[in-house]
Amino acid sequence: MLRWFTIGVCIFLSGCLLPDRYEAELTVLTDGSYTLTYDGEFIDVMTHAEMQKKGLTEKQEAERAEFVSENFDIGVNGEKLKYKGKARYSADFVDKGDYRRFNSGSIAQVMKIIDRPDGTVSVRGLKPKDGGKIPDGLTSQGDICIITDMEVIEHNANSTPGWFSKCYRWKKYQLLTDPELLIRMRKKG
Repeated sequence: MLRWFTIGVCIFLSGCLLPDRYEAELTVLTDGSYTLTYDGEFIDVMTHAEMQKKGLTEKQEAERAEFVSENFDIGVNGEKLKYKGKARYSADFVDKGDYRRFNSGSIAQVMKIIDRPDGTVSVRGLKPKDGGKIPDGLTSQGDICIITDMEVIEHNANSTPGWFSKCYRWKKYQLLTDPELLIRMRKKG
């Protein structure tokens, strides 16, 4: 019973599901609206670590997969994660909202938007919690595109908008080892 409680706390406090093999597009607008489109996977870090350390029986793995799938709501219209095996879940969703209502909150465990008092807005990639050790063999790689109608005053994207794209893009962004994703914008007006 205690292990299910621990898994539950880990999942609900977020920090135990790591995005991987994904494509994410985030649109952030001056009016406070955002749209995140995500297609990829999440890795259950705790289950992965236990599989690496001592292994799980098929029954234990199935129980954990069912628990995570049933109890973890990705926060988007009640969509659930679909278990793929080896502590991996597939996710395909669109999340929309107003970033001003949850300032500094994370969006589907992928990014966070910070609406600052100085009239700027920052989008940052989420890093594993301080002190939280990520098990060996895990990656968190994906492609990220951020589109905005605001003036961009700072970024570390691999490419910027041009003739064929409206987005600031981070290709093969490695969440665990690359510098923190950053884009800072100034609201117009």
